[in-house]
Amino acid sequence: MDSSLTCPIASHLCVDALDLVIEAELSLTYTTKDPLSVTLTFPPPAAERAPTTWVFSRDLLAAGLRARTGEGDVVIRPNGPHRVLVTLTSPGGRVRGELEREQVEAFVRETYALLPVAEESAALGLDELVAALLSAP
Repeated sequence: MDSSLTCPIASHLCVDALDLVIEAELSLTYTTKDPLSVTLTFPPPAAERAPTTWVFSRDLLAAGLRARTGEGDVVIRPNGPHRVLVTLTSPGGRVRGELEREQVEAFVRETYALLPVAEESAALGLDELVAALLSAP
């Protein structure tokens, strides 16, 4: 059975290209259909626009609670005792989100309760795929 979890996260966003800092409610989503990933969704900048989503590793998010982790487009690190800094970089610019650490920690714990690490490969169906590939003529 597929399960999912969505958690609102309070944040301070800094959009470098616009020299803009705003308060925003983001959301973190996890689904057992994609057990290795989480989705961070930003509200649309205007009513007629779609939300912006970033998908990255659940393990990256968990590791970023303890130490700076990630390279390239997604970097996550603690920012003092109560915040986590998520830096997202694209060709269009860079956004830094300062998230409430307690909310992110609770989200990560709940994702591992939904699907422990030891069960990820079974959820992906990797064992069945390998068996099918090995038995193919």
